[in-house]
Amino acid sequence: MGWSGWFNLGRPSVGFTGGPATISRNKDVCNIYVWGTDNALWQRAYYNNQWHDWGRHNDGGVLASEPALGSMGPDHEHVFVRGTNNNVWQKYWVLEIEPAGEVSFAVSECVYGWTARYYQSGTHVTVRIQLNPDVGITNDTMNTLRTTWRNGILATWSNRFDCRATNGGRQPIAYDVQWVGSNAHHVVRVQPGPARSNMGLWDTNDTGDVAAHEFGHMLGHPDEYTDAACPARNPVNTGTVMADNTETVARHYNRITGFHGAGHTPAALASEPAEVIPEVAMTLKMIDHLKPESRAATLQRLRGMAEAGAAPDGAEDAEVVFEVSGGAPGERYVYRLGVRGDGAAERRVADETQPGEGGELTHRIDRQLASRVFKAAAEAGLLDDTAPDVPQQYAGELLPDSMIAIITVRDGESARRIAVPADEPATAAANLPGEPADVPMETPVQLPAESVATLRPVLEALRAVEAAL
Repeated sequence: MGWSGWFNLGRPSVGFTGGPATISRNKDVCNIYVWGTDNALWQRAYYNNQWHDWGRHNDGGVLASEPALGSMGPDHEHVFVRGTNNNVWQKYWVLEIEPAGEVSFAVSECVYGWTARYYQSGTHVTVRIQLNPDVGITNDTMNTLRTTWRNGILATWSNRFDCRATNGGRQPIAYDVQWVGSNAHHVVRVQPGPARSNMGLWDTNDTGDVAAHEFGHMLGHPDEYTDAACPARNPVNTGTVMADNTETVARHYNRITGFHGAGHTPAALASEPAEVIPEVAMTLKMIDHLKPESRAATLQRLRGMAEAGAAPDGAEDAEVVFEVSGGAPGERYVYRLGVRGDGAAERRVADETQPGEGGELTHRIDRQLASRVFKAAAEAGLLDDTAPDVPQQYAGELLPDSMIAIITVRDGESARRIAVPADEPATAAANLPGEPADVPMETPVQLPAESVATLRPVLEALRAVEAAL
């Protein structure tokens, strides 16, 4: 083949001084370098059978001459220029093999605990998910859900941010979802909807946004909404995919870019706004982690709330609370009933699957009923010197967004919390350990029967408070 015609290859947006320098280190690559009028090095590259846009080397270098080029092999280039101090300066490029491999690490937050797993090659992340539908869910339904969920995940996570190297180079961070029948990173049971979902349990009414939220957990991200099971969580109410199923932000990509290279960081595209994280101040201390003298004094004050008569000093800071929460954002259920030592009581119910229902009640009950609640907490062992051994209680092995029940006794900033699994009647028999049992309160949620039996004194006392509201 002979000479072709001339092609216009343009120029940097700032223009350039002098002539171009070119190098072709192998048969598939050609690079043009010029001295920009802003005294920076500019480059245009030919690879993958096409020319790519002009790019500026944002490395702080200030040129005082046209560049000179050289190569020591098919995977190497170097550039020489005169600097403003009249010395010769050099920079070089060497092909870096993209890091690749399976990634797996444990995540623990409050009572929640799980393992993040995925495969990463360079800035491309693949998650293999095995969907196991319940009996009665058709293949057509599953095919529709696979499309909906994959599209939702990729729209939220993929090609939203770049990985920026220390030399200013950028590569897009891309994700893929592979539906597999074996060798999965994560196994998800699919149940008929509507229902409440968690990382390992989705339902046929779940949207792509819900799938994107649970996908975030598979990558190792905790929730970012307020949660009774995790009162010291920070940040919360962030307006992100991990809070309300909406957007990803730069910090959600830190681990991906760190795997790609030392010093690499996520870089937002022009369309991505900067995140503003709300300030959260939470100083809740666990009673069982206090020093012996402080723990004994705290428990004694709480026991004092069970005594008849006028409210003791500090009664407004003492509290017994029963809370249930669970479900992904958009389908969460929250039930809270609490009473303070001075008789102030509150009941709050919210169900995102049934907007407009629920609500909040506050009332001051008589001191005798308030003391009965603290006496019942003592009978259930919640005010003993050591925490009670409640059957089926959780200790950090719960998938995020799972439904959970929490009983808390609190004195100021010090609290003892007992967490046990919870579920709705339609699925409790299949999902709860042991036989399920109703809670003697105005919530449909069920707990393991053994847990209810141990906690019944305080649950019955709180039921009396609920009736008085």
